[in-house]
Amino acid sequence: MDGKRFAMSDVSYKMMGTLCVNGKRYQRPCQPDYHKAIQLYNSGDIVISDSTEKNDDFHIHWVEVFIDGKILLISDRVYLANVSWDTLNEQGLIFGKKVAIDGKHYILRSLKGGCSQKDINNEWDKMMNITNDTNDIWHWYKVGSWMQETSSANSIHRVLRGFAGSRYYYYYRPSPIIAFYGFRPVLESISKDIHVFISYSHYDRKFLREIEPFLSQLGQKGINIFTDKGIEPGEEWNTIIREALQQTKIAVLLVSQNFIASKYIREVELPSLLLAAEKRGLKILWIPIGICAYEDAEIIDKSTGEIYSIKKFLAVADPKIPLEERSCSDRKKVYLKLYNEKKKQINCLNL
Repeated sequence: MDGKRFAMSDVSYKMMGTLCVNGKRYQRPCQPDYHKAIQLYNSGDIVISDSTEKNDDFHIHWVEVFIDGKILLISDRVYLANVSWDTLNEQGLIFGKKVAIDGKHYILRSLKGGCSQKDINNEWDKMMNITNDTNDIWHWYKVGSWMQETSSANSIHRVLRGFAGSRYYYYYRPSPIIAFYGFRPVLESISKDIHVFISYSHYDRKFLREIEPFLSQLGQKGINIFTDKGIEPGEEWNTIIREALQQTKIAVLLVSQNFIASKYIREVELPSLLLAAEKRGLKILWIPIGICAYEDAEIIDKSTGEIYSIKKFLAVADPKIPLEERSCSDRKKVYLKLYNEKKKQINCLNL
């Protein structure tokens, strides 16, 4: 079972899995803004089980978002209150453990919420950016969520988000129980299938960040999107990128002079993608980020002497009017066009 899907407020939800504590299955909290109406933890193992219940009230609602190169399923509310950070950590639910739900494999964990109020480069703030902070989607009011981080203000305390506001930041000792803070489950897919590869220069991160809310919609079709932002510290990044290049079915190139000047893109990513397009039918879309010599973004197949260039592939926007010369609203129209073109390609490939 791949989970039931439905939409509310232009956000896609997925229903799957059931919260089990100490072997007992619990319904989704019907009053998510009132901590006493949420299941209170006493003791025992905390598990997300398969979607075997016929009654959908037992199934968790997940919101699909694309953050830092990963498609995350984030529960739309706190599902277990009256539980300490230490208890969640002892069960592997803070930093994550591998689980299988309905035959698919995930890392079940908690969100990242930043080490301080000034640290806004985290999953909590990014999911709020994507959905305009609305409580109707995330149910953060009066019930907050434990985060992964230790507070930079106090090395003993752990970070909590939500409760008094969508961006509310708090920290507290990890061992005591706080009745109105709890566990908001997150599922991170660990599928190795890469469907879409995003190639870009790090100097153009701004445009990748703008595109991400549109890319997140592809998660509604189970599409896995790769960017190097998803590589964890300590991982062999070069190997991971090369493996992703071999697997991908669709590539999106964010083309600028920075892109063309990048040695790694020029020597590794671009040759792999252009040859894959010629040899195995990889689909390529590209977006002109800035004025550049895009005609020179080409490679030579050493075995045949043939020249392959991005010029032959669809540019989502007119290269004469790159993104950096467009207004914010015009750029969003380009991103929407990118999404629609990718959706067509995905349908053609039956991904």
